[in-house]
Amino acid sequence: MNASEDDRGQSAYSAYYDMYVVFKVILGLCFLLAIAADIYLIVIISKFKTIQTNANLLFRSVAWCHLCYSLLGTTLYITVTLLSYGVHHVGVFFLKNVDYICLGVVYLILTFIAVDWAVSQYRTNYYENHPRLFKSGVPICLLLALPETLVTSFASFTVDLPALTFLQFMCKAVSYFVCFVVLLVLFVVRKCNPPPTVDPKAEYRLTVPCVYFLMVLPSTITSSATLSFSTHLEDIVFEDGSIVGDITSGIFVLAPVVMVLLLSRTSKYFRTAFIRCCKRKTVEGYADDNLDDAEPVDGEQNPPVAFRKSFEGVNI
Repeated sequence: MNASEDDRGQSAYSAYYDMYVVFKVILGLCFLLAIAADIYLIVIISKFKTIQTNANLLFRSVAWCHLCYSLLGTTLYITVTLLSYGVHHVGVFFLKNVDYICLGVVYLILTFIAVDWAVSQYRTNYYENHPRLFKSGVPICLLLALPETLVTSFASFTVDLPALTFLQFMCKAVSYFVCFVVLLVLFVVRKCNPPPTVDPKAEYRLTVPCVYFLMVLPSTITSSATLSFSTHLEDIVFEDGSIVGDITSGIFVLAPVVMVLLLSRTSKYFRTAFIRCCKRKTVEGYADDNLDDAEPVDGEQNPPVAFRKSFEGVNI
């Protein structure tokens, strides 16, 4: 009887371990795909001047920050380790904090893009009278991220790893949910009170950040439950916290990929740039779209303008 129970236990553990390995492999592939999506977006926007509008340049900054979140801390850690034959635990804490700072800037820039859209649609005069303000999205976001950066960086030298991890997560969760609420309010306002003149070409500046935050939400909720509940309660709620964590992490990691796909669907210039950059072919139907123009096409950036048609009778 005991031997039979041991066999069933070993079989269950083996099946769980195989599933665990499969999820880790899939998560690793998603991570590589997200890095490729970030690099692709940076190259496309940098290569073709036509799509270098203010909003698209902010999306490029999002890709840079997400790429730094994925690679910068680890790269610095490996480099410093090779040069100094090891890193002090305080240095490890600080390098780990770099990743969290980059992720916080990603949230802020995406929120700024949505706010930029709302102001351009609902407060057109204010938007046109303050162009420098809305072209300084990255400096503004870095300034907003400064308090969190100072707090977590100082904590890297004064607290132990569990306390630092909890502090970093709390700061990141607070910044995420604040940005999430802002986007939710803008989305509800858009549905309940559409702009006076709707510009479909500018909708992606609200849609893409909202979708991105929705993909990050499951991972944030799972992490909150992991820190808030006991291990026993976590097993009751999720049945298997590790697998659920891998699934939500995979959704979170794929957010940049979905962002690139949405941008390619909402703008013909992104589709044309993809063909020009990756397939090296001309695009049928886009022969007049010169992606190498010296000035970007601002049709997707500027507030919409309403025109009145007038007709005159002509007697022959």
